Amino acid sequence: MRIRIERAPELEADEIVIRCREPDDRVEKICGELRAVLDGEMEVERDGSRYYIALSEVLFFETSGSGVFAHTADSAYAVKKRLYELEDFLPGCFMRISKSAIINTDNIYSIEKRPAPPVLVGFENTHKQLYVSRRYYKALRERLAQRKGY
Repeated sequence: MRIRIERAPELEADEIVIRCREPDDRVEKICGELRAVLDGEMEVERDGSRYYIALSEVLFFETSGSGVFAHTADSAYAVKKRLYELEDFLPGCFMRISKSAIINTDNIYSIEKRPAPPVLVGFENTHKQLYVSRRYYKALRERLAQRKGY
């Protein structure tokens, strides 16, 4: 399969065209992923069922022994992508904060100051918390300062 991007300044709106001899599972999967990205949603799984959740609801993505999970305030869903794949897929409000986690900076409610990293991040209306490793703490502080306009 080849991928090609063409510039067309004359277009009023961007357009994505997929040409194929016959639509198959791969093409359908690509179409589903594109729709999800454009709609700000992601396909996830829990208890054998598929769900589409808004990326804005995701607090963080975290690896566990059995895979990668998307955490919302009240649930955790299995994700079929690896963290490095998610980094390329996710919008700019997401950033890696450790080897095993990517956080949605828009959903950070608190940062617990400690004498030394790792720093603990909290989220509103949930008990879930996440540690930011020393390696990523400075970048997180800079991102939050940009977002807040400090």
